[in-house]
Formats: sequence, structure tokens, C-alpha cells
Amino acid sequence: ELSGPQIEVAKSIIVAVLRNRFTIIHLAQIQRHANDLFSHSINVAVLSTMTAITLGMRSNELLHALATGAMLHDIGMIAVPPQVLAKRDSGRMTAEEVELLQGHTTAGFAILRKLEGAPLLSAHIAYQHHEKLQGQGYPRKLAGAEIHELSRIVAVANAYDNLIADTPGKRGMPPHLAYEAIVSGVNVETDATVAEAFLTRIALYPVG
Repeated sequence: ELSGPQIEVAKSIIVAVLRNRFTIIHLAQIQRHANDLFSHSINVAVLSTMTAITLGMRSNELLHALATGAMLHDIGMIAVPPQVLAKRDSGRMTAEEVELLQGHTTAGFAILRKLEGAPLLSAHIAYQHHEKLQGQGYPRKLAGAEIHELSRIVAVANAYDNLIADTPGKRGMPPHLAYEAIVSGVNVETDATVAEAFLTRIALYPVG
């Protein structure tokens, strides 16, 4: 398990990011647009930071960029019409609506890369967090090492939190089934090393 000092490092990184003015402003925008995205953003930031520390990442600069990018990975959702967001879990979206929803990655990159003080790596996390290991993700169909390590970390945390989250008309998966779903995607959708660090240290514990 993670040691006390590692947990304290993770907490300090998250607290530092939450105290940043632009982070607060953009989290508020996310919450106004969709409250479930706000809690999802915090969960993904915590899970991603803990995973990175489990993997041995100790650079404060990288951890800060990771936590910032993870917390704001869905900032591009503010550019998606609310009626499209309302249908995102229904399975009944038109091709145009799917394109609008998937455009949140490009929109997020555009927002974060223009923010003074925001690490450029954080913008790339927003851009790449739906890329998949074998190149079947979006928006650029990147594969393997083309996907930045920080984005691969956030991708696993994002996938897990989406699986366990309750959505309108649908209960989230129990943690053990979400665990199995992440395992089934190893080396296809997710990085094996990252997934192992996530699953063995974090995923069986409740978020929060």
C-alpha cells in the first residue's frame, strides 16, 4: 500500500492545484455546466496523482502538471451543448452528437494551452485522455508511446471513475466489476504498467 509520506505528497499536490486561481475558475465553469462532471474531475485528479506516485513519479513539476490536467481533463465539456451531455449515456446519440461530444478533447486542449500559468502538459492530458493503446481512441488515434505517460495515467483513472459513476437512469458498476473491465482492456485500451499500478494500489478502495 502507499505509505503515509506518499499519501501526504499526493494531498499536498492536490491542495496546491485547488488553490490555483485558474483551476478554481474552470472548476466552477465545469460545475455550472454539469455538476456530475465536477465530482468526476476531482475523483480523476486524486486517482491519477496516487497512481503516478505508485509508479515512482517524484517530480513536483510533473505531478503538478498531472494533477492540473487530470482535474481539468474535461474542461472542453463546457463547449458541448447541454442537450448532448444529457444524452451521452443513453446510447441513442446521432453521429453528429457523438462528434460534438468527442470534440471536448480538442476544445479542452485549446482552452488550457492558452491559459497563462497552466502547464502545457496539462493541455495535452485534456487532448489525449481518450486515446487508446492500440490506436482506436480519439481525437488523433494515437497509439503506444505516442500517448504521453501522464495521459495514459489519466485515461485509466477516467475510465474507472466513469464505470463506477451513477448516471441518470443507470447505476454505476460495483468496484469489482469495474476492476475486471479495466483488466480486460490492458494492452488494448490501457497501458499494462499504469493499469497494474492503478488496480493493485487504488481501485479496490472507495473514491474519497
